[in-house]
Amino acid sequence: MFHDWKEITNEIDWTEYRYDITSWKNSAMCLVNLPPSGSVPELTITGEDRQEYDYIVNRLKGNQKYLKGYNPQLGDSVLFKLGYDTWQFSNSNKVDLPEGL
Repeated sequence: MFHDWKEITNEIDWTEYRYDITSWKNSAMCLVNLPPSGSVPELTITGEDRQEYDYIVNRLKGNQKYLKGYNPQLGDSVLFKLGYDTWQFSNSNKVDLPEGL
């Protein structure tokens, strides 16, 4: 992709080249995306850390149920147990028509 950048001489070609680079940004970023070097150990993940992360995620994956303020499988305490959602009963668009219509 970048092998011919010295051969571009006029502005129209530069405009087309800039468009190609920006429209194919993901492909261009893959060329410059480098893995972190070993000189910065804070940026690397060890195998033990990854294994522990995978264990925790897989252990909790089946227990996660996202309801409004209610998730007893993960130990959440529930202040009110209503059994129904109060938002479904608040209808602000309801219009009462007279009985003769």
